[in-house]
Amino acid sequence: GCHENYYLYGLGPDDVQDLKPIIPFLITRQIFDGAGSWNKNSGWCLSQRAQGIDKEFGHGSTTGARPIIQTKLGDTGSTPRMHVILGDANILEFAIYLKMGTCALMLALLEAGRYPNTVCVNSIDAMKLIAITADPYAPIVKMENGNTLSALQTQFLFLDAIQKELPAATFASDDVQAEVMRIVCCWEQALHAIKNRDESWMLGRFDHTTKRYLIEKEILRLGIQNESQKFLLRKNFNILYHGVSDRTLQERMNRMWAPRRFVTDAQINDATLNPPINTRARMRGMFVRALADKGKHAIPFVDWKGVGENIGGPPHRTFLFDDPFIFDIPGFDSFLSHFDMQ
Repeated sequence: GCHENYYLYGLGPDDVQDLKPIIPFLITRQIFDGAGSWNKNSGWCLSQRAQGIDKEFGHGSTTGARPIIQTKLGDTGSTPRMHVILGDANILEFAIYLKMGTCALMLALLEAGRYPNTVCVNSIDAMKLIAITADPYAPIVKMENGNTLSALQTQFLFLDAIQKELPAATFASDDVQAEVMRIVCCWEQALHAIKNRDESWMLGRFDHTTKRYLIEKEILRLGIQNESQKFLLRKNFNILYHGVSDRTLQERMNRMWAPRRFVTDAQINDATLNPPINTRARMRGMFVRALADKGKHAIPFVDWKGVGENIGGPPHRTFLFDDPFIFDIPGFDSFLSHFDMQ
Protein backbone atom coordinates (compact mmCIF):
# COMPACT_ATOMS: atom_id res chain seq x y z
CA GLY A 1 0.00 0.00 0.00
CA CYS A 2 0.84 3.68 -0.11
CA HIS A 3 0.10 6.28 2.57
CA GLU A 4 -0.57 9.92 1.68
CA ASN A 5 -0.71 13.03 3.86
CA TYR A 6 -2.62 16.25 3.23
CA TYR A 7 -2.93 19.26 5.49
CA LEU A 8 -6.50 20.35 6.21
CA TYR A 9 -6.43 24.12 6.20
CA GLY A 10 -9.64 25.60 7.56
CA LEU A 11 -10.68 22.37 9.27
CA GLY A 12 -10.25 21.68 12.97
CA PRO A 13 -9.85 18.54 15.09
CA ASP A 14 -13.62 18.25 15.53
CA ASP A 15 -14.39 18.48 11.81
CA VAL A 16 -13.63 14.88 10.84
CA GLN A 17 -17.18 14.26 9.65
CA ASP A 18 -16.75 17.10 7.18
CA LEU A 19 -14.46 14.73 5.29
CA LYS A 20 -17.26 12.26 4.53
CA PRO A 21 -18.05 13.83 1.13
CA ILE A 22 -14.52 13.03 -0.07
CA ILE A 23 -14.97 9.29 0.57
CA PRO A 24 -16.69 8.62 -2.80
CA PHE A 25 -13.77 10.27 -4.56
CA LEU A 26 -11.23 8.13 -2.72
CA ILE A 27 -13.01 4.81 -3.23
CA THR A 28 -13.50 5.39 -6.98
CA ARG A 29 -10.11 6.82 -7.93
CA GLN A 30 -8.80 3.24 -8.11
CA ILE A 31 -9.99 3.20 -11.71
CA PHE A 32 -6.89 5.23 -12.57
CA ASP A 33 -4.55 4.74 -9.60
CA GLY A 34 -5.17 1.09 -8.74
CA ALA A 35 -2.07 -1.04 -9.20
CA GLY A 36 -3.98 -4.21 -10.08
CA SER A 37 -3.60 -7.67 -8.60
CA TRP A 38 -4.85 -11.23 -8.83
CA ASN A 39 -6.77 -12.81 -5.96
CA LYS A 40 -6.45 -16.40 -4.81
CA ASN A 41 -9.08 -17.49 -7.32
CA SER A 42 -7.02 -15.99 -10.17
CA GLY A 43 -9.57 -13.21 -10.53
CA TRP A 44 -8.29 -9.83 -11.69
CA CYS A 45 -8.75 -6.87 -9.33
CA LEU A 46 -8.22 -3.16 -9.87
CA SER A 47 -6.80 -2.60 -6.40
CA GLN A 48 -5.24 -4.94 -3.88
CA ARG A 49 -5.25 -2.38 -1.08
CA ALA A 50 -8.98 -1.70 -1.33
CA GLN A 51 -9.72 -5.28 -0.32
CA GLY A 52 -8.02 -4.81 3.06
CA ILE A 53 -9.89 -1.66 4.17
CA ASP A 54 -12.79 -2.12 6.58
CA LYS A 55 -14.00 1.31 7.70
CA GLU A 56 -14.08 4.96 6.66
CA PHE A 57 -12.26 6.68 9.55
CA GLY A 58 -9.72 5.73 12.18
CA HIS A 59 -7.95 7.68 14.89
CA GLY A 60 -5.32 5.32 16.28
CA SER A 61 -2.25 3.53 15.00
CA THR A 62 -1.75 3.16 11.26
CA THR A 63 -0.25 -0.29 11.81
CA GLY A 64 -3.43 -1.70 13.36
CA ALA A 65 -6.78 -0.70 11.94
CA ARG A 66 -7.12 -0.13 8.22
CA PRO A 67 -9.54 2.74 7.55
CA ILE A 68 -9.77 4.78 4.37
CA ILE A 69 -8.69 7.90 6.29
CA GLN A 70 -6.61 8.04 9.46
CA THR A 71 -6.93 11.49 11.00
CA LYS A 72 -3.78 12.99 12.48
CA LEU A 73 -4.95 15.62 14.93
CA GLY A 74 -2.44 15.82 17.75
CA ASP A 75 1.00 16.05 16.20
CA THR A 76 0.78 19.16 14.01
CA GLY A 77 -0.37 21.92 16.33
CA SER A 78 -3.55 23.60 15.20
CA THR A 79 -3.47 22.20 11.66
CA PRO A 80 -4.75 18.61 11.34
CA ARG A 81 -3.84 16.43 8.41
CA MET A 82 -5.65 13.76 6.49
CA HIS A 83 -3.66 10.53 6.42
CA VAL A 84 -4.99 8.42 3.53
CA ILE A 85 -4.32 4.72 3.98
CA LEU A 86 -6.39 3.61 1.00
CA GLY A 87 -4.08 3.52 -1.99
CA ASP A 88 -1.92 1.07 -3.88
CA ALA A 89 1.84 1.39 -4.29
CA ASN A 90 2.04 2.92 -7.74
CA ILE A 91 5.10 2.55 -9.94
CA LEU A 92 4.15 4.67 -12.95
CA GLU A 93 4.66 8.39 -12.57
CA PHE A 94 1.38 9.39 -14.25
CA ALA A 95 -0.68 7.41 -11.74
CA ILE A 96 1.25 8.86 -8.79
CA TYR A 97 0.90 12.40 -10.09
CA LEU A 98 -2.81 12.06 -10.79
CA LYS A 99 -3.57 10.33 -7.49
CA MET A 100 -2.08 13.07 -5.36
CA GLY A 101 -2.90 15.99 -7.62
CA THR A 102 -6.61 15.23 -7.86
CA CYS A 103 -6.89 14.59 -4.12
CA ALA A 104 -5.25 17.94 -3.38
CA LEU A 105 -7.76 19.67 -5.66
CA MET A 106 -10.70 17.97 -3.98
CA LEU A 107 -9.48 19.09 -0.56
CA ALA A 108 -9.07 22.65 -1.82
CA LEU A 109 -12.69 22.52 -2.99
CA LEU A 110 -13.76 21.17 0.40
CA GLU A 111 -11.86 23.89 2.28
CA ALA A 112 -13.47 26.56 0.11
CA GLY A 113 -16.95 25.28 0.95
CA ARG A 114 -17.64 24.49 -2.70
CA TYR A 115 -17.64 20.71 -2.50
CA PRO A 116 -20.58 18.83 -4.09
CA ASN A 117 -23.00 17.01 -1.79
CA THR A 118 -21.64 13.50 -2.24
CA VAL A 119 -22.08 11.33 0.83
CA CYS A 120 -21.93 7.61 0.13
CA VAL A 121 -24.09 5.14 2.06
CA ASN A 122 -22.23 1.95 1.06
CA SER A 123 -18.63 3.15 0.80
CA ILE A 124 -16.79 0.04 2.02
CA ASP A 125 -18.90 -2.41 0.03
CA ALA A 126 -18.72 -0.20 -3.05
CA MET A 127 -14.96 0.19 -2.77
CA LYS A 128 -14.38 -3.55 -2.60
CA LEU A 129 -16.90 -4.32 -5.33
CA ILE A 130 -15.27 -1.85 -7.71
CA ALA A 131 -11.93 -3.51 -6.99
CA ILE A 132 -12.94 -7.15 -7.42
CA THR A 133 -15.24 -6.64 -10.42
CA ALA A 134 -12.70 -4.33 -12.08
CA ASP A 135 -15.68 -2.64 -13.70
CA PRO A 136 -15.61 1.19 -13.79
CA TYR A 137 -18.96 1.26 -15.58
CA ALA A 138 -21.19 -0.71 -13.18
CA PRO A 139 -23.66 1.28 -11.00
CA ILE A 140 -22.23 0.53 -7.57
CA VAL A 141 -21.81 3.73 -5.55
CA LYS A 142 -25.02 4.61 -3.66
CA MET A 143 -25.40 8.23 -2.58
CA GLU A 144 -27.54 9.73 0.17
CA ASN A 145 -29.53 11.62 -2.46
CA GLY A 146 -30.75 8.32 -3.89
CA ASN A 147 -28.51 8.22 -6.97
CA THR A 148 -26.47 5.14 -7.75
CA LEU A 149 -23.39 5.87 -9.85
CA SER A 150 -20.59 3.92 -11.45
CA ALA A 151 -17.01 4.62 -10.41
CA LEU A 152 -16.47 6.43 -13.71
CA GLN A 153 -19.59 8.56 -13.30
CA THR A 154 -18.51 9.46 -9.78
CA GLN A 155 -15.11 10.62 -11.00
CA PHE A 156 -16.69 12.68 -13.78
CA LEU A 157 -18.93 14.30 -11.16
CA PHE A 158 -15.87 15.50 -9.23
CA LEU A 159 -14.00 16.57 -12.36
CA ASP A 160 -17.01 18.62 -13.41
CA ALA A 161 -17.15 20.26 -9.97
CA ILE A 162 -13.50 21.35 -10.28
CA GLN A 163 -13.90 22.59 -13.84
CA LYS A 164 -16.87 24.75 -12.86
CA GLU A 165 -14.74 26.49 -10.22
CA LEU A 166 -11.70 27.19 -12.39
CA PRO A 167 -12.94 30.34 -14.22
CA ALA A 168 -13.40 32.24 -10.94
CA ALA A 169 -10.53 30.64 -9.02
CA THR A 170 -7.58 32.60 -7.67
CA PHE A 171 -4.09 31.13 -7.43
CA ALA A 172 -1.05 31.86 -5.29
CA SER A 173 1.15 32.16 -8.39
CA ASP A 174 1.29 31.50 -12.11
CA ASP A 175 3.18 28.28 -11.39
CA VAL A 176 0.40 27.05 -9.11
CA GLN A 177 -2.20 27.86 -11.75
CA ALA A 178 -0.22 26.01 -14.40
CA GLU A 179 0.08 22.99 -12.10
CA VAL A 180 -3.65 22.95 -11.41
CA MET A 181 -4.47 23.16 -15.10
CA ARG A 182 -2.09 20.30 -15.81
CA ILE A 183 -3.71 18.11 -13.17
CA VAL A 184 -7.19 18.83 -14.52
CA CYS A 185 -6.07 18.13 -18.08
CA CYS A 186 -4.52 14.78 -17.10
CA TRP A 187 -7.62 13.89 -15.10
CA GLU A 188 -9.93 14.61 -18.01
CA GLN A 189 -7.76 12.63 -20.42
CA ALA A 190 -7.67 9.69 -18.00
CA LEU A 191 -11.44 9.53 -17.53
CA HIS A 192 -12.12 9.78 -21.25
CA ALA A 193 -9.60 7.01 -21.92
CA ILE A 194 -11.48 4.80 -19.45
CA LYS A 195 -14.82 5.80 -20.97
CA ASN A 196 -13.56 4.89 -24.45
CA ARG A 197 -11.75 1.75 -23.24
CA ASP A 198 -8.55 3.10 -24.78
CA GLU A 199 -5.99 0.63 -23.44
CA SER A 200 -3.19 1.94 -25.66
CA TRP A 201 -3.48 5.33 -23.93
CA MET A 202 -3.53 3.73 -20.48
CA LEU A 203 -0.33 1.72 -21.05
CA GLY A 204 2.58 3.37 -19.31
CA ARG A 205 0.17 5.59 -17.37
CA PHE A 206 -2.10 3.25 -15.37
CA ASP A 207 -0.38 0.57 -13.31
CA HIS A 208 -3.30 -1.85 -13.42
CA THR A 209 -3.50 -1.78 -17.23
CA THR A 210 0.26 -1.92 -17.72
CA LYS A 211 0.83 -4.74 -15.24
CA ARG A 212 -1.86 -6.91 -16.75
CA TYR A 213 -0.70 -6.20 -20.31
CA LEU A 214 2.91 -7.15 -19.61
CA ILE A 215 2.19 -10.43 -17.83
CA GLU A 216 -0.47 -11.61 -20.28
CA LYS A 217 1.92 -10.84 -23.13
CA GLU A 218 4.56 -12.95 -21.38
CA ILE A 219 2.12 -15.83 -20.86
CA LEU A 220 1.35 -15.82 -24.56
CA ARG A 221 5.04 -15.67 -25.46
CA LEU A 222 5.79 -18.67 -23.25
CA GLY A 223 2.74 -20.56 -24.51
CA ILE A 224 1.55 -21.44 -21.00
CA GLN A 225 -1.81 -23.23 -20.97
CA ASN A 226 -2.00 -24.63 -17.45
CA GLU A 227 -4.06 -22.36 -15.18
CA SER A 228 -2.01 -23.16 -12.08
CA GLN A 229 1.17 -22.20 -13.89
CA LYS A 230 -0.46 -18.99 -15.11
CA PHE A 231 -1.49 -18.09 -11.56
CA LEU A 232 2.00 -18.72 -10.21
CA LEU A 233 3.57 -16.61 -12.94
CA ARG A 234 1.10 -13.77 -12.30
CA LYS A 235 1.73 -13.93 -8.56
CA ASN A 236 5.50 -13.78 -9.02
CA PHE A 237 5.20 -11.00 -11.58
CA ASN A 238 3.03 -8.99 -9.19
CA ILE A 239 5.89 -9.07 -6.66
CA LEU A 240 8.49 -8.29 -9.30
CA TYR A 241 6.48 -5.31 -10.55
CA HIS A 242 6.68 -3.60 -7.15
CA GLY A 243 10.15 -4.79 -6.18
CA VAL A 244 12.40 -2.24 -4.50
CA SER A 245 15.70 -4.14 -4.66
CA ASP A 246 15.65 -4.69 -8.42
CA ARG A 247 14.26 -1.88 -10.59
CA THR A 248 15.06 -3.56 -13.93
CA LEU A 249 11.39 -3.89 -14.87
CA GLN A 250 10.62 -0.29 -13.96
CA GLU A 251 13.61 0.94 -15.97
CA ARG A 252 12.36 -1.08 -18.92
CA MET A 253 8.90 0.47 -18.64
CA ASN A 254 10.43 3.93 -18.37
CA ARG A 255 12.22 3.32 -21.66
CA MET A 256 9.15 1.85 -23.37
CA TRP A 257 6.92 4.75 -22.40
CA ALA A 258 9.49 7.51 -21.88
CA PRO A 259 7.25 10.36 -23.16
CA ARG A 260 4.68 9.50 -20.47
CA ARG A 261 7.04 10.21 -17.58
CA PHE A 262 6.87 13.31 -15.38
CA VAL A 263 10.40 13.45 -13.95
CA THR A 264 13.91 12.49 -15.04
CA ASP A 265 16.26 9.97 -13.47
CA ALA A 266 18.53 12.86 -12.49
CA GLN A 267 15.69 14.51 -10.56
CA ILE A 268 14.92 11.23 -8.79
CA ASN A 269 18.57 10.70 -7.82
CA ASP A 270 18.77 14.26 -6.51
CA ALA A 271 15.62 13.78 -4.40
CA THR A 272 17.01 10.50 -3.05
CA LEU A 273 20.12 12.24 -1.71
CA ASN A 274 18.70 15.64 -0.83
CA PRO A 275 15.55 15.75 1.32
CA PRO A 276 13.37 18.89 1.34
CA ILE A 277 15.23 21.55 3.30
CA ASN A 278 12.11 22.90 5.01
CA THR A 279 10.68 19.71 6.56
CA ARG A 280 11.76 17.32 9.31
CA ALA A 281 13.03 15.00 6.56
CA ARG A 282 16.13 17.23 6.50
CA MET A 283 17.16 16.30 10.04
CA ARG A 284 16.17 12.68 9.74
CA GLY A 285 18.12 12.36 6.49
CA MET A 286 21.19 14.08 7.93
CA PHE A 287 21.12 11.73 10.94
CA VAL A 288 20.87 8.58 8.81
CA ARG A 289 23.64 9.87 6.53
CA ALA A 290 25.87 10.51 9.55
CA LEU A 291 25.35 6.91 10.65
CA ALA A 292 26.24 5.60 7.22
CA ASP A 293 29.24 7.88 6.70
CA LYS A 294 30.79 7.09 10.08
CA GLY A 295 30.09 3.37 10.01
CA LYS A 296 28.14 3.25 13.25
CA HIS A 297 27.51 -0.14 14.80
CA ALA A 298 25.33 0.79 17.77
CA ILE A 299 21.56 0.93 17.43
CA PRO A 300 20.35 4.50 17.00
CA PHE A 301 16.95 5.90 17.80
CA VAL A 302 15.28 6.80 14.48
CA ASP A 303 11.59 7.54 14.19
CA TRP A 304 9.26 9.68 12.05
CA LYS A 305 9.14 12.15 14.93
CA GLY A 306 12.70 12.15 16.19
CA VAL A 307 16.28 10.84 16.16
CA GLY A 308 19.01 10.35 18.73
CA GLU A 309 21.38 8.04 20.57
CA ASN A 310 20.17 4.72 21.88
CA ILE A 311 23.05 2.70 23.31
CA GLY A 312 21.61 -0.35 24.99
CA GLY A 313 18.72 1.50 26.56
CA PRO A 314 16.68 4.70 26.45
CA PRO A 315 18.01 7.40 24.11
CA HIS A 316 20.85 9.37 25.73
CA ARG A 317 20.07 12.44 23.69
CA THR A 318 17.20 12.91 21.33
CA PHE A 319 15.84 15.57 19.03
CA LEU A 320 12.08 15.47 18.63
CA PHE A 321 10.18 17.13 15.81
CA ASP A 322 6.45 16.48 16.06
CA ASP A 323 5.69 19.18 13.51
CA PRO A 324 6.59 17.95 9.98
CA PHE A 325 7.68 21.49 9.11
CA ILE A 326 10.34 21.73 11.82
CA PHE A 327 13.64 21.52 9.96
CA ASP A 328 16.20 22.98 12.36
CA ILE A 329 16.63 22.54 16.13
CA PRO A 330 19.33 24.38 18.10
CA GLY A 331 22.26 22.09 18.77
CA PHE A 332 21.33 19.47 16.15
CA ASP A 333 24.08 20.29 13.63
CA SER A 334 26.65 20.42 16.44
CA PHE A 335 25.38 17.08 17.74
CA LEU A 336 25.95 15.49 14.33
CA SER A 337 29.43 16.95 13.95
CA HIS A 338 30.52 15.38 17.27
CA PHE A 339 28.48 12.22 16.87
CA ASP A 340 30.34 9.08 17.90
CA MET A 341 28.58 5.85 18.79
CA GLN A 342 31.42 3.40 18.16
